[in-house]
Amino acid sequence: MGSQRTKNPAWQISDELEGMLTGRMEDGPGDALRHALASAVLTQKYGRFLSWLGGNLNEWASSGRGTPQFNQLSVDQDDYNNLYGRNIGSETETPEEAFLRILDDMERSTNQETFYRGKTRNDMDTSVPVIWNRSLYNESPEQTLKAIQEMRNRYNQGMFTNIFSQY
Repeated sequence: MGSQRTKNPAWQISDELEGMLTGRMEDGPGDALRHALASAVLTQKYGRFLSWLGGNLNEWASSGRGTPQFNQLSVDQDDYNNLYGRNIGSETETPEEAFLRILDDMERSTNQETFYRGKTRNDMDTSVPVIWNRSLYNESPEQTLKAIQEMRNRYNQGMFTNIFSQY
């Protein structure tokens, strides 16, 4: 029996969010949170260039480029959230501070009527800080907002202390 690989902290936190939601998870809020937080922390630790390089290498390795499963819109969304995360990482000092800023922006994004219709790269509303694909993700904005607020409550109760200590 092989050992199960421990997920990195960004995956652990996004799994918490996804566990509160019932909609399709690929390209949903958990995915957006994961990309933004990982890029923010990489930027804090290693700088913008290495965070950019790591994010791009990850996208190239995991996107299925050259296969029928390749989804350019998914890659564009991940790239956008990675860029957003690098910006947050440049403006914050700790992973926890970045996480709280991302949650704030996710709340604002959830309150937008439409911001990513999911047809072409040009459909992304870049005035919105964090994006996920509403055409694929079927959770209501109210349910999503409630889950994001619960994430903040769990953070305030110290439930993520062990996860953040891994950074």
